[in-house]
Amino acid sequence: MIERKPNHWARLTALLFLLMAVSGFLRVFGALRESSVLLEFGLSKVRLGYLIGAGVVYGFLNLTALVFILLRSRLRIWVALGVAVLSIALYWFERFVLWVPEQRSGNILFMVLLHLALLLVLVFFWLSERKQIRRLD
Repeated sequence: MIERKPNHWARLTALLFLLMAVSGFLRVFGALRESSVLLEFGLSKVRLGYLIGAGVVYGFLNLTALVFILLRSRLRIWVALGVAVLSIALYWFERFVLWVPEQRSGNILFMVLLHLALLLVLVFFWLSERKQIRRLD
């Protein structure tokens, strides 16, 4: 039996998805914990519900990608790529459609670079997976 080498790109990708899942769940925690303050400052109950729901979806989406990576599923690269693209798309949808215009202009360059870095890590993860599969065949 051929021994598999540790895939450091898979580990880094798993860590990124773990951090993104924690970010989603922290969003839920913050919205629930500070709901009275948010409502007092004029946030509608519908938008509070959106914050909570979006955090749950974001957390579980990224947790799903993490589980596929950790279980070494053959589909892990495709699930990771799909979840990353969906997470990025949901972020930019929310930013440009739901945020007020005054909030949209802040930290755009940082978020673009952060999302490009995530996609770059996924490309290296994909390349390392292809190399590993070729070596095992």
